[in-house]
Amino acid sequence: MKNILYVLFFLALWACNKDGKSSENTQDGMTALIDKVTESNGGGEGCFVPYQPKVCELIDVQTIARILGVQASDIEEEGDASLMLHKLGKNKDKPYKGSKYNSCEYKWTDPSGKTFNKKMPMIGDMEMRIGGFVTVGCIAAVKDIEQFKFYHRPVTQAELDEANKSANKEMDKRASEGKNTKSEAEIGKSIIPSLSEGMDIQYVEGVGEIATRTYSTMSMDGVDLTVYQNKNHFSVNVTMDTKSKEENLAMAKKIALEVLKKCK
Repeated sequence: MKNILYVLFFLALWACNKDGKSSENTQDGMTALIDKVTESNGGGEGCFVPYQPKVCELIDVQTIARILGVQASDIEEEGDASLMLHKLGKNKDKPYKGSKYNSCEYKWTDPSGKTFNKKMPMIGDMEMRIGGFVTVGCIAAVKDIEQFKFYHRPVTQAELDEANKSANKEMDKRASEGKNTKSEAEIGKSIIPSLSEGMDIQYVEGVGEIATRTYSTMSMDGVDLTVYQNKNHFSVNVTMDTKSKEENLAMAKKIALEVLKKCK
């Protein structure tokens, strides 16, 4: 459950600082947390680890387009903002330290310009242009399959509730120590419950040695698929508007199977 706490706590800190106007202590807290999470699964090698700084080489745009059923010319490819996390870490000069967060993004927008009504978490209904995105990456070395199952496994609502409580306590502690302002802590605590709302993690068959998929209210009909293979794991996130969770999962599995060809 510790990994759930880290994720909730980090996201809450990020939300407090996303306007770029929060205290320097918040940035320091993010850096410390990044280093702590990195240390917990840091090091190690494996076939996928060398791809951490070049995640966009795991799969090409043409293959992504074929799986999504769209034109490759309508997809934009770029490294995602998680590259920033590597720069925040104290070990930013080490090639693979912290780069487990790196992902490649593939963004698609319907060229017809069609729109649809999308219900956004914490915002409500919004008229948006039909599109979607895929991310591939978040490669990390893992000791063995048992360690993967410890960090990536189905969780109960009781465990999620406990993680929420622990994250709230941590926010209060940081405020009392002056590492965050009280207002930042309250903002973070107000966001934490929505981060785990509707979280559903289950094992998935037919891809890698073992894999899990995660649904949540925050990701709407999108899916996050995490695949373990030979002491490494990577993630594939697929969110295609107008597609169901099951359809997004099916596409994520196809993408993961293509990525696995890199390390036969």
